[in-house]
Order: sequence, then structure tokens, then C-alpha cells
Amino acid sequence: MKADVIYYSATGTTKSIAHAFAEGLCCETAFYDLTLPQERAAFTGGSGDVAVFALPVYSERFPRFVLEILERIEGGDRPLIGISVYGNIGFGITLEEYQAFAARRGMRFIAAGAMIGQHTYASESSPIGLGRPDAADLEQAREFGRRVREKIENGDDTPAAIPKPSLPRWVADLPENGVRFLLRQPRVNSETCNRCGACAARCPAGAIDAQTLAIEEKKCLRCGACVQVCPRSARDMRFYTKAYEKIFAAAGKKRRENRFFL
Repeated sequence: MKADVIYYSATGTTKSIAHAFAEGLCCETAFYDLTLPQERAAFTGGSGDVAVFALPVYSERFPRFVLEILERIEGGDRPLIGISVYGNIGFGITLEEYQAFAARRGMRFIAAGAMIGQHTYASESSPIGLGRPDAADLEQAREFGRRVREKIENGDDTPAAIPKPSLPRWVADLPENGVRFLLRQPRVNSETCNRCGACAARCPAGAIDAQTLAIEEKKCLRCGACVQVCPRSARDMRFYTKAYEKIFAAAGKKRRENRFFL
């Protein structure tokens, strides 16, 4: 059995879960990283026996531009496993988005996972999923992979028993990146920055000018990749008001556990 593991991971969180799942699946694996613009442009779709998607949840759904890239995939009646990685608040309509994708592409949606990752805007003062996935989370991802392999080997094509959505499906049609109204654009500390260009090279939207390090506002996803990748911690990203920070902290206060659907 050969699996195509396809993921988008701005800060590395989703990537770590995708790789842990693949360890549990324990088969020949081809990894496809759709995080950077050049990687998305080169992607033509995998040809494995099984397709695995691991995507982060942005505002209760998947980034639309990533779903558009996935449409290049030929379904071929093969099994699809979908993993949603969310910041300890909610996975929204994402499992339904996987289900709809499988139906469009003629795939068999046999398993799904909703797993916790550190929220993009987590901090010591607003610790939403801070430090996750932890070792226990990654072991659960491996165990999920083992269970999926067992299901496939048993010839079990039962559709993933996903829960009824708590949000209406039209959420997918709302304008993207409303988070710009909550968070300021990532800024640079000119005294700390050594202009290495790591932030520009890692920006999933290609929004950072490599020469000036200025950010094109209309492209900025507020994904935090530039903040996370900076070797000198010269970038930061803040809420417009402390009130927003408190709201996020309250919403993500309770530790949520990973859920799996087979």
C-alpha cells in the first residue's frame, strides 16, 4: 500500500501531526507540502492507493486557496483520510468540507480526525493550546494511523461517522481573512532584525518583500509563520485590543481532546 500524505502547515504544527499519523499508517509514503507558493504551483496530485489530507482550521474552515489546489487530485475511488488541526476552540465545518470533497472527486471518505494544535495567536498570557501537539497527542496520531491501516486491510469501506456540524454550511462562503480586523499586521523590530530574509522565504502567501521586508496587507494571512520562523524573534503580531486577546483566551481555556471518526 502506498499513501499520499498532503498537508499545509504554516508553523509546522500540522506537519508534525501528519508525519506522526504516517508513522502509524506504516506504509510506503509520499509527502506533499503545500505550504509555500512554489510548492503549491508544482503540485500535480499524488498517485498513491490512499490519500491523506492534513490541514489547519482557519476561522472554522479550511483556507480556500488550499482546497483549490487539492482539486488537482484524481479521486480514482481511493480511500480519503482527513485530519483537521485546530487551535483548541473548534474545528467548524472542516470535516464536512472533507466529506464534500470526497463526494466531488469520487473518493471514499473512510476516516477523519480533529486534532489540537497550538493556536496561531497563543502566548503565555493567552495560552490557547500552548505547546500542542504534545507527546501524547502525537502518539494518538500514530494510533489513529494504525487503526486506519487495520480498517483498510480488513476491506472496511464504511464512511467516516463524522458528527453533525454545529455551524451552517454557508460559513464556507463568507469572505476570508476577517481576522485582519482582530490582529495587527506582524511588525519588525528594526533593532533586532538582521535582515536575513527568513520571514520572506517562509511566508505561505508570498506577502513579504524579500528586499524591504514590508508586508502586502491584502495578502497577509495572519498565520504567524514569519513570527515563528524568525531566528532573532524580531517579528511579533498583536491583537488590536486587549479585549480581543481576553476573548480568545476565554474561548480556548478548557483543554480539548483529539477526536477520531472511523
